[in-house]
Amino acid sequence: MRRQAFAGVPARVEHVLTDLGQSALKPVDVLCRWAERNGNAVLAAHDGHDR
Repeated sequence: MRRQAFAGVPARVEHVLTDLGQSALKPVDVLCRWAERNGNAVLAAHDGHDR
């Protein structure tokens, strides 16, 4: 994440995702979709180990 502040009233700040951040978007998206599909199974497996 790159942050740039601009002088003025009111003060303004812009945030831009860097190339490194951009490179993480696809893997993070894949992980999020996996978690959405498998969240209930993960919770059920976790509940089974709590006993």
